[in-house]
Amino acid sequence: MVIAAAIGLGGWLLLNTAPADLPGSERPNAARPEPAQAASGPLVMCPSEPVVPAAGDKDGQFPMQADVSGLLAVDIASFVVLSQEASAAGRARDAEVGLLMSCKIADKLKGAASVESADAKYRLGSHYANLGRREGPAAAPNRAELLARAQTLLADSVLTYSTRFGENDDRSRLAASALASVRQTLAQLAQPQSAPPVSVAPPVSPGGNGVAGAEKLPAPSRPGIAARPPARPAPATEAREKPRQTAPVLKECPPAVATLGLCD
Repeated sequence: MVIAAAIGLGGWLLLNTAPADLPGSERPNAARPEPAQAASGPLVMCPSEPVVPAAGDKDGQFPMQADVSGLLAVDIASFVVLSQEASAAGRARDAEVGLLMSCKIADKLKGAASVESADAKYRLGSHYANLGRREGPAAAPNRAELLARAQTLLADSVLTYSTRFGENDDRSRLAASALASVRQTLAQLAQPQSAPPVSVAPPVSPGGNGVAGAEKLPAPSRPGIAARPPARPAPATEAREKPRQTAPVLKECPPAVATLGLCD
């Protein structure tokens, strides 16, 4: 019932938001090649599996349908509406599933080289690009994969638009601008991160206090106390020989000494 109610609104949004339906883009007299001959390069099919993680418990409500054979061309717009409603509610995975279903139906019913497929790939690629540019830990794990998918889808839409309507057409330039922005973001992610500067400690001189070439200053003198002059070394004393004590000369020789033969 939700899909049936969204068909009318989806058709209006598809005509007013898709690059293929920009004002002034139709050329009645221009020859339009067959879908199989529209793109000269290899055809890019829409992804079959979602990669966006659920944003919360309320996200991830829409299951991915593997078989789209029972769906109609009008369901291309219906799933676009469901995707826009989910995106407005912050359910990024449900928004991805809606755009994936829209893209797969366009490939199945209109052809991978059709304008309808290019519109669906442009929407899905823009969704991946917006998610890949988000900052924060939640976007870091699969940012490169989101941007890689965006680059592939947007490049295919640019090829289809430029082949059908020319490179100067508004939708071609719009898709080319989105593709250039994604490629610039991928190039920035590929650049190596600069390492933080490493601080180098000054060399330590042997026996020093951690500062090379630091001068040792004398300790400051305390106020009120006169500086004492340095003590002078004691003069060297000369060794002197003491004279030998000689026996005193006796003027008269006592008789007791004389008997000992000590008097001459």
